[in-house]
Amino acid sequence: MRTLFSIQPLYLPPQSTPTVLVERALASPFGASPLADSIHPQDHICILVDDITRPTPHKVLLPPLLRAIGNCGVPDDHITFLIALGTHRPMSREEMEHHLGSEITSRFHVLNHEYDNPDALFLAGETPTGIPIYVNRLIQEADFSIGVSSVVPHAQVGWGGGGKIVLPGICGAETVGAMHTLAASLPGYPRLAGQVETPVRLLIEEIARKAGLSFIVNAIFNARYQLIDVVAGDPVLAHRAGVERAKEIFLRPIPEPADIVVVDAHPADLEYWQGLKPLTLGHLAVKQGGILILQGRFPEGISQTHRELYRYGRCSKKEFEQVLQEGAIEDGAAIGALYQHILVREYCTVFCVSPGLSDKDCEALGFERFLTVEEALKEAENRTSKQATVGYIAEGGETVPILQNL
Repeated sequence: MRTLFSIQPLYLPPQSTPTVLVERALASPFGASPLADSIHPQDHICILVDDITRPTPHKVLLPPLLRAIGNCGVPDDHITFLIALGTHRPMSREEMEHHLGSEITSRFHVLNHEYDNPDALFLAGETPTGIPIYVNRLIQEADFSIGVSSVVPHAQVGWGGGGKIVLPGICGAETVGAMHTLAASLPGYPRLAGQVETPVRLLIEEIARKAGLSFIVNAIFNARYQLIDVVAGDPVLAHRAGVERAKEIFLRPIPEPADIVVVDAHPADLEYWQGLKPLTLGHLAVKQGGILILQGRFPEGISQTHRELYRYGRCSKKEFEQVLQEGAIEDGAAIGALYQHILVREYCTVFCVSPGLSDKDCEALGFERFLTVEEALKEAENRTSKQATVGYIAEGGETVPILQNL
């Protein structure tokens, strides 16, 4: 076998300290006034942060942001952190401390979003297409809200960051489901990673605006997860500026698709629900009918909150569409994820190397399980040829393969 490519996010060395980068972004926000001109001492502030499935460096982003808020005269008891889980499982107090830092969890009120608790949500209206906008009521009760996340590629949306902290981050199940269903209906799905103004992104921004998101602080990091830039300000304008910076890091050229691709799922490897990202990004680099080898820890199995993946993961596209016609699945997020999973499976054969996914799990997903990457490669060679080309993708949850001639 011949190695055709080996890619990962680009390493760009940091040019300033994290504190300087955050302070600089806050001093010159995109399309918004500085916080000193927007926040008043009596205001209640809601800070939305992503969860442990995301590598956002909150421990270096948040202290300068909190100092800026404190300089506006806002007391600690007027600041609430809301963890934008989307439909992920809640975080434990220990996980909160690890993710945000013990000083923040001890000084401030930190809450998990509850997507399935009607009492935690309010109706912020509906979209022109009739999608009801159910959002966590804490953002409604705040005078000013700030979303803190990272600008990284996303298979369904194009790019993470910006208003995505609201949808799916702090929305109710019906609203989140509508987003995933829209993504699954788009031409070219699930090949949207790296695109900017996708229909799903525009829906996200419409709902974030109606929900009342005031301001964002978004990180851009390098291949070593070191902070190299920060954008702040208007949730749309600042996000677009962050995307332009992030493209250089995460969109990586390949000469052509390979017969066999090995993709490392990190950092999207807590459960297979996150592993859909490296699976989808990895399939962009493999020939149709080729073999994709997905390697990841997945210690929490297939999914903690969406059991539909166990039941329908082996379906063909035709079988799954019949299931939908029968109305057997109400979870819109699971529908979008299953479409994504099934379309990749029908495009290529998937081998899986994971200590967290059992033989039964892999069978339920329609994967072939191997104990090591070496074993998987040997079997892939047997099914192709000794002249087969192989590609390797590190940090597969963030790396988007782009054909050089495109």
